[in-house]
Amino acid sequence: MTKRAKQAGLLGVLAILFLLLVLRAKPAGPSGESPAASPAASPAAPSSATADLETGRSFGRGPQVKTVSPDAVPDIDVSAFSRRPEGSSDVTRDLFKFKEPPPPPPPKPRPAYIPPGDPRFVGALPPPPPPPPPQPPAIAFQFTGTFGSVKTPVAAIVAGDRLLLVRQGDVVDGKFIIRKVGYESLDVGFVGFPEKEVRRIPISPAK
Repeated sequence: MTKRAKQAGLLGVLAILFLLLVLRAKPAGPSGESPAASPAASPAAPSSATADLETGRSFGRGPQVKTVSPDAVPDIDVSAFSRRPEGSSDVTRDLFKFKEPPPPPPPKPRPAYIPPGDPRFVGALPPPPPPPPPQPPAIAFQFTGTFGSVKTPVAAIVAGDRLLLVRQGDVVDGKFIIRKVGYESLDVGFVGFPEKEVRRIPISPAK
């Protein structure tokens, strides 16, 4: 082999190594494929995304929002917000203005009391009042004096034209009970009445 042939073979090997280095230094695509394979796969991706948007059945994503042109939005009549509906009262309400509440109505006057028996009285009549308690009879004799011992004094009483001598506990005319005989007074009770029902009569000269 000549010297010129050896140089040509060495240059060929160097050229092959340089091409390998250049190919390895170039970046690969997103899926790790070579740049030559990327353009071939790209036309299929837009067709799949377009189909999902048209059918609205994209898995893992919500419905796509449709873009509306400004010319398609209808005009809003602002004056419609200030119109008052028919039949509504002419009352304005300000949410930021405090309004004092109306005063309470005055209390109704109480009706006058109408006692039972009045022609205007309406309702059931009350039960009749209980009868008054019985009163003891009036004492029909006079106490004229006392005599006898201190332990068992005797009282002299005059009932009409009768003179009677009585002691403590005696009953006169079936109505009166001598409760106590004193020197200047006489305590008289009544038959059929409580023991505390007592009248005291003073001494008086006989007529």
